[in-house]
Amino acid sequence: MRIGELLVAAQMVSEADVARAIERQREDGGRLGANLVATGAITQEALDRFWDAIPMEPSRLAATGIDEKFLLELMVKLLFSGPAETVAELASAMRLTPKLVADLIEAATRGQMVTALGGAGLGMRYELTETGKTRAREAMARSSYMGPAPVSLDSYVHWIERQKVTNEVIDVPRMRRAFEGLEVADALTDQLGPAITSGRAILMYGPPATAKPPSPSASTKSSATSSTSPTPSSSKAR
Repeated sequence: MRIGELLVAAQMVSEADVARAIERQREDGGRLGANLVATGAITQEALDRFWDAIPMEPSRLAATGIDEKFLLELMVKLLFSGPAETVAELASAMRLTPKLVADLIEAATRGQMVTALGGAGLGMRYELTETGKTRAREAMARSSYMGPAPVSLDSYVHWIERQKVTNEVIDVPRMRRAFEGLEVADALTDQLGPAITSGRAILMYGPPATAKPPSPSASTKSSATSSTSPTPSSSKAR
């Protein structure tokens, strides 16, 4: 997802805000994030906090936290089964950047496991050599999994912990902004603030026509936490 889509999904800006920032970007250049700040859609502090909660895209195979041998075998299994044969297709199937897949292709070429069939750039087609096919069969005998490259358990735990709602500081001004446009008693916001911060489930009840349906939606706006499942390709494409 692009920055605009991520921020809209996190309810930190609106689609209209993104459209205005893109228009300004066309005229003045710069990154979309900087233009969102310049148009007043979001503060720099909030944007920095948002980026800090998103995993960085690895630029090297070692940065994925996954053994290169595992990634190499995952790639040759995909080549062997036939759903992908170019760097672009492999990158899509493995959820890795084309650069990382190109590094794996280079390693497989050195190991005489793949050979180029023709094409150019990301459209270059590859096939397995007999050595590569043997390696693929051996890998499939150990595990038939063929899909997105996983993340390490340590990385997964780290980023899930970073996104816990209990990490958020929910203060009175944020609660009032979240309920803007609704008639909500101060006593209710005083109760909801600590309840949201606790990270526990909340049961809202009361007489009919007392704005219960909008309340949960509004209360989620009081939290800036954006849930992101970490993968090797999770990106900070600003």
